[in-house]
Amino acid sequence: MPLASLPAAAQMFEVKLTWTSEAGTKAIAGWAVRETGQNHGPVDVPAGQKVERIVHWQPARDVPVQNHDLAVTLPGNRGCRATLELKMTYGAAGATVGNPFSCAIVSQSYDRVTCGFSAVGSWTNSYPISGACDVTIGFAAY
Repeated sequence: MPLASLPAAAQMFEVKLTWTSEAGTKAIAGWAVRETGQNHGPVDVPAGQKVERIVHWQPARDVPVQNHDLAVTLPGNRGCRATLELKMTYGAAGATVGNPFSCAIVSQSYDRVTCGFSAVGSWTNSYPISGACDVTIGFAAY
């Protein structure tokens, strides 16, 4: 949805994922939104390089949480997985209070690869972008 078409009161968050490979081989990153089934991958991550992707999330009072299933797969069925949770907390009558936005890695697993996941959220309460979630995913094969 283009930002110009959003209603004036809409809150939009930028979600930026950065994959950094320290592996000696190319990896494939998968990224899907659990609630909608929308797939943002596959993303090719060349050996020893960094790749970034940005999407936008518009929370709704009736759907204040969104989960992103993240995966990195290397040759030999090695890889790691994580769940990124985006959450908007609403007060009475749908109003936001304080810093209502959060993003966090809520689960992660590894299989014969070293991965590091982090997520940092920020709240600017401006229009059209009300905040951001910066996610970094670093990985190396062993």
